Amino acid sequence: KVARLHERIANARKDMLDKISTEIVKNHDIIGIEDLSVKNMLKNKDLSKGISEVSWARFRSMLEYKSLWYGKQVIATAKNFPSSQLCSVCNYKYKAVKDLALREWTCPNCKSNHQRDHNASINLRNEALRLTAGTAGIA
Repeated sequence: KVARLHERIANARKDMLDKISTEIVKNHDIIGIEDLSVKNMLKNKDLSKGISEVSWARFRSMLEYKSLWYGKQVIATAKNFPSSQLCSVCNYKYKAVKDLALREWTCPNCKSNHQRDHNASINLRNEALRLTAGTAGIA
């Protein structure tokens, strides 16, 4: 019974990742992702359970092979790209945002208010576009 329950959970997780990755790839030509060091993140006892349950490696793999099917691009930013720390308005690097508990912050330079994850997603998009600039039509 327990094994069957674990199998159902695993299948539901795979189905969810499959649907989300397909939706993203179908609707976006360029997909920017963080090249996260999951192994290091798993060392944090407060984050490890949640991280291992979301199957980031599987999700990234799905994005990559589906992007090939649909002729799209997945662009991974450098491991040291400060997506959360950069102000997406003025590019000021605010190092205090390294603290994961800080979910919202105001840029000391331009006074823009940011929600951590939304700001990081804008920075990842901008970096992916910057990295692909001038590559249109290259397969």
